[in-house]
Amino acid sequence: MEYLFGTSLAHAYYKIGNREFVQKAISADMQRRARLKEYAIMGVTLDTIVTEVIKLYNLSKKKIKIRGRNNTQSDTRKEFAFAANRQYQFPACEIAGYLDISSQSVSNLIREGERVMIGTES
Repeated sequence: MEYLFGTSLAHAYYKIGNREFVQKAISADMQRRARLKEYAIMGVTLDTIVTEVIKLYNLSKKKIKIRGRNNTQSDTRKEFAFAANRQYQFPACEIAGYLDISSQSVSNLIREGERVMIGTES
């Protein structure tokens, strides 16, 4: 058991909530963390997602790693980030490493990718 300021973490949790509720919340969190991500279950990699997305836009794999502004290339990056994160549950930091950008930029791409996918890009 880990300790926080001389008391066990479990004891510290009970001070901030109902004991039964805290146990259920901790159990649910542990189950969520133990669950395999979609990409692990399906055996999908970022490369396979890129391959599918670039087919839609007729681009090369190299071009998806290069920034673009309001063009097909940028839409491809947005859809890739959205699909990788929302459909296959890849963490933003892995997508960022693949595209050589920051996690914050990936978060923006995911949000914009959702708009592109549903056709409400502004």
